[in-house]
Amino acid sequence: MVLRINLLAVWLWALPATAGNANKLSVSGVIFSGFTRAWNAADNSFHLDRAYLNVAAPIDRRFSLRFTTDVGHLSAGDSRVRPFVKYAYTEWKSKYLKLRFGMAANGWTGFSDRFWEHRFVAKSFADQRGMIASADLGLHALGEHGKLRYQVALVNGEGYTKPEADNLKSVQLRLTYSPLAGATKLPISLYFSRPFGRGGEHRTQAATSIGWKAKSVIFWIEALIQRGGEASGEGFSSALLPSIGALGHLITRIDRWDFSTAARPDRGQDLVVGIGRKIGQNIRTALLFAQQHRNEDAPTQNLNVRLRTAF
Repeated sequence: MVLRINLLAVWLWALPATAGNANKLSVSGVIFSGFTRAWNAADNSFHLDRAYLNVAAPIDRRFSLRFTTDVGHLSAGDSRVRPFVKYAYTEWKSKYLKLRFGMAANGWTGFSDRFWEHRFVAKSFADQRGMIASADLGLHALGEHGKLRYQVALVNGEGYTKPEADNLKSVQLRLTYSPLAGATKLPISLYFSRPFGRGGEHRTQAATSIGWKAKSVIFWIEALIQRGGEASGEGFSSALLPSIGALGHLITRIDRWDFSTAARPDRGQDLVVGIGRKIGQNIRTALLFAQQHRNEDAPTQNLNVRLRTAF
């Protein structure tokens, strides 16, 4: 869905005038950019990966809305950076529950991105492989009870970049149990997604993850299984980010997968190693070596500089 910038400007101008919320309007943004050079060739490029603009506004004590735009390449062969809508939903909340209606974040990919803290280096594994879209249209419910957190959704199932193509709807559920309290985190999560209805593509997905986050280290591992649809298979991702004091932290991540079909092979391994550093509260940088191995092709290697800037 492509967003016209002039419509966004009108919307932002008009919003503060509603319900006297001018002083409550929250605007934030983040940009992912970088430079990549091929290891064994002269190919190199500066690039803009993402640019998010987020607007959040309370309507009253229970209701609020969120509107987030993004820019990026809409497909692998698209050379232009294009604007589009990422999130657009109305939220109702109580003490124990939040309900979101509209285009909202998937419960699995966003949780993974937040925990390993390096979305500007790579997407969550399921999103990177195109298995689980990071947002979808529908009804989303979020809540927690003690050490258990959950998110359940009834959505189109196509993802936010595609129109509804059939009569199917997908039920998605994420459960996260966190036995530790305080600064150290140990979330253990399960995810399940299954469509229901007649016709269309029946694709069932299950995933699990465990993470460890302390002052000196972040560890994350997740595994995904898919059955049905265009590709059945499995894969996993593992990341380790130990602190190295004033220099920052090391970054290591390995993804392996096989979602092949007879007509479309899709197996491979991605390796990322490097060093990252925070500069103040709103800037993160990373210097990385990346190797990609696809199917039976020879591996490719790159040197990368990544920058995340937020306000």
